[in-house]
Amino acid sequence: MKIKLTLTLLLVASAKLFAQETESPEVTHVTRVTFLQPGFSYELKTGRMQSLYVNPYFVVISSFSYSDTFGWNVPITFDPVLLAHYRFYYNGDKRAAKGKRTEMNSMNYLAPVAQVSYPKRSRINEGIVEETRQVDAGIGAVWGMQRNYRKRFSLDLSLGMGYYFWNEVTITSGKKTKDSHAEFSPIIQLSLGFWLNRR
Repeated sequence: MKIKLTLTLLLVASAKLFAQETESPEVTHVTRVTFLQPGFSYELKTGRMQSLYVNPYFVVISSFSYSDTFGWNVPITFDPVLLAHYRFYYNGDKRAAKGKRTEMNSMNYLAPVAQVSYPKRSRINEGIVEETRQVDAGIGAVWGMQRNYRKRFSLDLSLGMGYYFWNEVTITSGKKTKDSHAEFSPIIQLSLGFWLNRR
């Protein structure tokens, strides 16, 4: 009788342990700071394997020029960008089965993308070229992979195709003319940073 009771308890305990080991991964909230494109991101869990990802950051643009009159000119521009994904993670079970990390949403995803930026663009005003900020926008779809490692380092790579649209402004004799432009363009974004969640 004691042997049967002991065997039953061992079977129940091992079943519980096995169930815990093979539990399906789930998406969690993740906060990161990024340094390749200075900014931060927040990922909000919206379903078991879905999230809303929001990433405000700056694109840093620099150029070099030299003239005998003015010497070296090295302007640096910080163009603000707001990027949003709605992510569908899909390979969590496979990664977990292979013993790979899935914590902190370290999985692959598919996502529709929306982006709004406010870069400096050339504007012609009465024949003079001015640099003014104008809104650009884009939508698209990407495949991506995110890896948030145990020592807080974070890598996020997304590849896809986007459709971007913007206006070019010309002012002549007080009249403002807007020329609308749109084009398809590949999306290649690599984001490096550190996750800030509690361990």
